[in-house]
Amino acid sequence: MDTELQKMLVKTINIRVPSYSAAGDQTLGTAVPMAAHVELVKTTAAMQAGKESVVRHVIVTMDEIRRDDRVWMPGDDSSDINLGKLPVTVQTFFDPETGLVDHYETTV
Repeated sequence: MDTELQKMLVKTINIRVPSYSAAGDQTLGTAVPMAAHVELVKTTAAMQAGKESVVRHVIVTMDEIRRDDRVWMPGDDSSDINLGKLPVTVQTFFDPETGLVDHYETTV
């Protein structure tokens, strides 16, 4: 990861990875802290009943957040299941010189 980008990872998010029983019941593992850069992104969408504001977070990390992981924003209580967010997109960025993974951007 680029040194300047790494310096931006000053927030801590929490990730809980799901597991499934033989019956298909989901349980979430213990919260794992992860260094991140978190940006709030607001957009306006045209809906049938008028315009609606949509708020998303873009999270930059060195480690991958999978699509079925739950993500808690900085300051959120990771024991409160209602605060956990599911990723909408996960993008992998590669270093153009080495071809290795540089970082991940996850939108929740």
